[in-house]
Amino acid sequence: MDKFLQRPDGCRLFYRIDDYTDPWRTPPTILFVHGLAESGEAWRGWVPHFAREYRVVRVDVRGFGRSTPMPADYEWTIDVLLEDFAALIHAWTASVCISWARRAAARWHSSLRRSIRN
Repeated sequence: MDKFLQRPDGCRLFYRIDDYTDPWRTPPTILFVHGLAESGEAWRGWVPHFAREYRVVRVDVRGFGRSTPMPADYEWTIDVLLEDFAALIHAWTASVCISWARRAAARWHSSLRRSIRN
């Protein structure tokens, strides 16, 4: 399922949900975040390994993939990226495990502390 999340600064974040779990279960969610100069498609090969047990969410970080392109003079900060991830997590209202940044995000963004299980 392809979706967009509108951010207050006008950026639209694209994300794809791959969920092949049993429909009567509420599966845990995994957020896959791509690296530099990639998109959520970088994780496509992992979907079959995870989507049967977890709801897999693959986000296109702002400026990449199908998310809003950022201007050349855009001032990138980790805080803005973490706020984007926090907004995605809060939109789902589910317990989430972030692949590479679970503990770091909780340290950087206090609103995630309640959403992320250690």
